[in-house]
Amino acid sequence: MPENARSPLAPLKPLGEKLLFASNFLRHPNMLGSIIPSSRFLVEQVLEPIDWGYIISGIPLGSMPDPVRTDIAMKSHAALEPGGAFLVYQFTARALPTLQRTFGDVQRSCERRNFPPAQLFLCTARGA
Repeated sequence: MPENARSPLAPLKPLGEKLLFASNFLRHPNMLGSIIPSSRFLVEQVLEPIDWGYIISGIPLGSMPDPVRTDIAMKSHAALEPGGAFLVYQFTARALPTLQRTFGDVQRSCERRNFPPAQLFLCTARGA
């Protein structure tokens, strides 16, 4: 096949990637927050407020033990630049109390066009 020719299997590649993602979710549900990848709508909403000094996280904090979740939040808080923020997207609100205890201000929004709908938490560092 010529170098620039398209494989007849090319249209199936996105389907294969989604099946691989779903398979990994079924094997390790606590490591992935959703059975399918995040939508472009979620990615756009997550990136919209970004300026320098942000930490973005999509790790499933809600499925972690509270001490691990607290440790991640505290280390993220400590790593922020002045005026920075910790932007977290989750599929449950279980991490919200930890984020509220760790950060001075937590603004909450939702991206309903994602499946499953995602909650976004914009956490501003105390004293920023």
